Amino acid sequence: MTTAASGPHLLGRSEERAVLAAFLDGRDAHSPTIATLEGPAGIGKTALWRSALHHAEHGGWRVLSAAAFEGETGLGAVTLADLLGSVADAETARLSAAYRDVLDALRHGEDAGNDAALAAAFTALLGSLAEQAPTLVAVDDVQWLDDRSAETLTFAVRRHGTPRIAFLHTRRTDRPQPAESALRDRALSLWLPPLGADTARRLVAERVTGLGRTQVAEVVAAAAGNPLHALELGRAVVRNGWAGVAATVTGLMGATVEALPAPARTAVLAVALSPAVRSGELAAAVGLDAVEEAFAAGVLERAGDEVRFVHPLVGSVAVELSGAAERRRLHAALADAIADDARHWLHAGRAAQGPDEALAAALARASGRAEVHGRRRPAIELAEHALRLTPSHAAERDERLVALAERLQQAGEMARARELLGDVAGLGGARLRARAYLLLVDVDPAPLPQLQEHLDRAAIEAGEDPCLRAHVLVESAAFAVRGHVERIGDAAEWAQEAVRLAGEDTGLLRRALFEWAWARAAAGEPVAALLERERSLPGPAAVAAYGVERVALITRMWRGDLAASRAAFTTMLRTADEQGERESAGAALVQLAEVEVRAGRWEAAATAADQLAEASLVQDVDPAMRRLRAQIAAGRGQVALAHELAAEAIASAQAVGMRWQELEARRAMGVILLLEAGGVGSGAGAGSGVVSRVGAGLPGDRDRAAAGAVVALSSVWTHLREGGFGEPGAFPVAAELAAALAATGAVAGLQEVVGALAEVGDDHPWAAAARHAAEGHLALLTGPGGSGVDAAIGAFGEAADGFGALGFAFDQARCLSHAGSAARRARRLREAKALLGEAAERFDALGSSGWSAGVRAEAAQLGGRPRTAEGTLTATERRVAELVAQGLRNRDVAKRLVVSESAVEATLSRLYARLGIRSRTELAARLPELAE
Repeated sequence: MTTAASGPHLLGRSEERAVLAAFLDGRDAHSPTIATLEGPAGIGKTALWRSALHHAEHGGWRVLSAAAFEGETGLGAVTLADLLGSVADAETARLSAAYRDVLDALRHGEDAGNDAALAAAFTALLGSLAEQAPTLVAVDDVQWLDDRSAETLTFAVRRHGTPRIAFLHTRRTDRPQPAESALRDRALSLWLPPLGADTARRLVAERVTGLGRTQVAEVVAAAAGNPLHALELGRAVVRNGWAGVAATVTGLMGATVEALPAPARTAVLAVALSPAVRSGELAAAVGLDAVEEAFAAGVLERAGDEVRFVHPLVGSVAVELSGAAERRRLHAALADAIADDARHWLHAGRAAQGPDEALAAALARASGRAEVHGRRRPAIELAEHALRLTPSHAAERDERLVALAERLQQAGEMARARELLGDVAGLGGARLRARAYLLLVDVDPAPLPQLQEHLDRAAIEAGEDPCLRAHVLVESAAFAVRGHVERIGDAAEWAQEAVRLAGEDTGLLRRALFEWAWARAAAGEPVAALLERERSLPGPAAVAAYGVERVALITRMWRGDLAASRAAFTTMLRTADEQGERESAGAALVQLAEVEVRAGRWEAAATAADQLAEASLVQDVDPAMRRLRAQIAAGRGQVALAHELAAEAIASAQAVGMRWQELEARRAMGVILLLEAGGVGSGAGAGSGVVSRVGAGLPGDRDRAAAGAVVALSSVWTHLREGGFGEPGAFPVAAELAAALAATGAVAGLQEVVGALAEVGDDHPWAAAARHAAEGHLALLTGPGGSGVDAAIGAFGEAADGFGALGFAFDQARCLSHAGSAARRARRLREAKALLGEAAERFDALGSSGWSAGVRAEAAQLGGRPRTAEGTLTATERRVAELVAQGLRNRDVAKRLVVSESAVEATLSRLYARLGIRSRTELAARLPELAE
């Protein structure tokens, strides 16, 4: 770092200054985003940090800087407000009105909205500032960041990858902060070593007067390269000689504080008890003379209108040296001096000792006001003081206990809230008990059956209270649909009743509409009317994770519109990222992973799952994550891994009562058992087919695998049917179950599947394709001779076309393999070879190597002289052939039939193979005889 830009005189640290200069100068896309200066207290992190800020400012950077203090960790967005202190109105004016209002509120100490809005607004501000000049966000002592500031900075770090935005922090601990962990591969960590002896001697000689050369050397040796230790030790030796001098830097700082005049010590303690206190407030609490004495002693400094320590250790030591009574007296003086509502009552609560109902009531009201204004941490502490000061016999005590639990739940402190609600049955009043049991539903980490018990008790205690009943009904609908996956009709009625009871509570009404939409979607009923009703509600829109719009998008995925679903969930993810909505981002990633699993795009599905894990949106051990990974492994044909993951997913889902994830895991188990059964093609499992190279080795093994597939898949089918789940695409098990039933010769079961899908109708694209596949299996088992094979191949072709048009590439490949297997069994070898070859190529393209190996193993057994098929064309084949005969290109045929070009190509490949022809001209010539 150049001398001109070094700022305040800094001795030594030339190597570290050069590293920071390189971090700031000549940045490109590969430069680290965040740099952290690490080291013990007193090692010189703050001095080097300030030098780097000076360098940045001289280099044209826009610098936002702040220092975090230990006493601020429980306050709301204090450090973030300090970062915004130098931001001008003209700079926020470039933002949207919503973002501007959030930041202006924070700058003026008012409600800054929810965490997501604050994070999004600050991130937008950084982007705007960076358009004008490279922007550096710098925080000293980042380990003391308050929660809201930490969350906001972490969000901003994740969202900004431009070299024009950088972050520079110091921290005393060795544990990385969330903001650093968010970009492990883009973070620079700089550990500060002790100063060299020569530099330390220069420092002491320049800054401490009254020491001889020998004493300077002794001080430097004792300080072991810690500059603050050396300076404080030198000053102590000047005052008292070596006798009784503390050995540690903390002890020396304690001696410095103890040596202060009593009024100055009081001022220092006041600042420690009220971080970021204003000059006027401090003077009113301890007297102006006391403040001036502390300034003169060099332990306090002004930062704008605020008063802060020259070093964080000053405050820590001052608190350690004080007594409880002294701190209470000072809290009372600060309460009298501070007008800000939350800070005033915080000090009043901290000053109080014994029960005081009047003060407790005032603190409870202040907690409510702080919560309304988004000041989460003060709201919690105020509620804690209110409960502590409430007399044990007071009727209000239980109300304040539940109120504190609600504050903790809203702040995400589930364990503390759960501990507080230890004896719900002993609470006074049914309404309070209902609120507490509803809280337990959210904060208790217990399995679903135990949560259901809490909900049942809440229902009893709620009685006829409309608001509580609505909450109970909403949770009951959610448990039924997405937890137990049963009583879908009841769930719809409960949610509908909750909508009625919600009245003017738009937040509750939105949640009730969301659960009603889920129940209707599960039943296979439209949700468009509910979406329109939600959109008509006043106030801000629902968070995407809990909006009817999300359910509407999911139903599109269930019906097979993968392309539109993928685009919509990608947009949802991008919006959630921009707005800091972690739950919505997690929901979008889960849905994207499911879209890609259905599409057979295993790499894309794995990427979405990895993003979930990396962002800690879903833990890797979560049953949802396990089943996603099991489905990906099954689709790839990784038999052993899929077995292991599916079994783990089933067990973990059962352990917590998450039936939805259990059913999905059973599907994965059934699919991999189909592969083991040799069920790549149609009817190959019951001793008649060829075993996959990665499957079982004996016919008995194949039979057991086929029977296991039927058990796994039919358990899903039966549960859904009995539970009233009328949407067949939610758990797309029908085509898989049909293949398993065919492998075991279960005609009656196949007929049930075909009938159920027929009831849904052709206006459900996925169900129509699945029905064609099931009809193909049924035709092979029941159709007479060659006509049965013809019907089966035609049905599988229709299914392949349908799945292909929808983007279900894996199911399309499986249907082609079923068709090829049927042709092989009928000794139509050329056709079988073409179909199996195409299936193998499609499996290969997807990365489904286990499945392609099975198909190729079957194709390898082909032999004999091929013969062409008899019979007529399917409806799809005839339409394609007619359009081709008219001279249309594949692209034009695809547009005319509203299918993909690849679907047209697949149909032509089947026709050429079946008819023994090689060109479109030959197809046109044969068309008249095929129409007879």
